[in-house]
Amino acid sequence: MRLLKLTITFVGKEETITLPIQHNHYVQAALYKLLDPFYASFLHQHGYTYEKRQFRLFSFSRLLGKYTMQPQEGTITFTGPIKLVVLTPLKPVSEGIFNSFIMGKEFRIAEQKLISTVVEVDHPDVSENEVRVRTLSPIVSYSTMIRPDGRKFTYYFDPTESEFARIVAGNLYKKLKAWEPSYSVDEKDFNFTIRPIGHTKRRVVIYKGTVIKGYSGDFLLQGDPKYLNFALNVGVGSKGAQGFGAIEMIK
Repeated sequence: MRLLKLTITFVGKEETITLPIQHNHYVQAALYKLLDPFYASFLHQHGYTYEKRQFRLFSFSRLLGKYTMQPQEGTITFTGPIKLVVLTPLKPVSEGIFNSFIMGKEFRIAEQKLISTVVEVDHPDVSENEVRVRTLSPIVSYSTMIRPDGRKFTYYFDPTESEFARIVAGNLYKKLKAWEPSYSVDEKDFNFTIRPIGHTKRRVVIYKGTVIKGYSGDFLLQGDPKYLNFALNVGVGSKGAQGFGAIEMIK
């Protein structure tokens, strides 16, 4: 399996680009609009399934560039070009995005119209049993739990908790089975682990009114090279299609 990573460079009509601080859902919507409408509808409404779970099988980075925050206004202002990285093993997604920019399709985030100036396609490859990675967007690992009074709540795991790695590995296994249903490995034999390298930082993102907590930093992935390559293709952790879990190798 060869990793396909799209890195898109954008500029705005002005020297600065001001966006809402909480803009993940705008970026997600803009990406869907680059795809064939029928496929985009299928991916958004259904996706690929395994054990009644639905997976969109792509992730994307936060917007990368020089910025300043205006917390009172709820905005973030980028100066100069900004970059967006998209990871996916799905050809209809990668080709749809690439071809759309070749054809000059508009990329709108909130009220801002952005112009794509460069689209880079990378094919890094992992042949060893471990790889060091850096997050391009926070990794999310969570579980739904029950309070003593019977109410449900979402608990987000810290990378130092053992459940963080277990849930990330289980999520990656389910994504692999959704993408490649004929793959015969059992989950108990799925050889993949993740652990933090040094300090990680908690990130809190509000996605359409829902608070999502993830962690950014450097991580060590270990396991079968097939699984490591898939992780680099699709991202790790939950909520990838909402802008979480994108990673890249540390060279």
